[in-house]
Amino acid sequence: MDGFSLVPAVEMDGRWTVADSAVHAFWDRIVEDDLDHVFWGSEIASGDQLVAMLKSPIVVGIFVADDTGLIGLAWLNEIRRNYACAHFLTLKSTWGRITVEMGQRVLEYWWGFDRQDGTPLFDVLIGNIPANNQMALAYINTLGFERVGPIPKIALGEDMVINYLERPHGRQ
Repeated sequence: MDGFSLVPAVEMDGRWTVADSAVHAFWDRIVEDDLDHVFWGSEIASGDQLVAMLKSPIVVGIFVADDTGLIGLAWLNEIRRNYACAHFLTLKSTWGRITVEMGQRVLEYWWGFDRQDGTPLFDVLIGNIPANNQMALAYINTLGFERVGPIPKIALGEDMVINYLERPHGRQ
């Protein structure tokens, strides 16, 4: 592998940067890896629904791709005044090899979002993770997220662990 690239899921000149067929193929790989639980509590249960989510005006998506195709997806939603909720999904083939670097590069990309006046758009990113997903909790901890703690029963009756990451101080 020569590395990977970030591919924002955006529309340019009437065309999306990632074709619907590629998103469908990625969905098939998500299901093969038994990772569709990442979309807990949502209406994402098919490739069509993933395409629709990524085209939603309230979601900011970015894919990670290598020479084999799409290998990861991250997205922001619940975007508010100076914060958003961050989500990460990486295929099992990347685990233990490049997942941390992938996450760091996605975070750098998001921290680079500016307002029209040139000030950073986000001060904080939030990661809400079901308490039983210890692997995801460990992953975002590795990326620097701070654990606030669990809130009982808000993840479909289970505990949700609230985490946050502040914008790096070097970027004012």
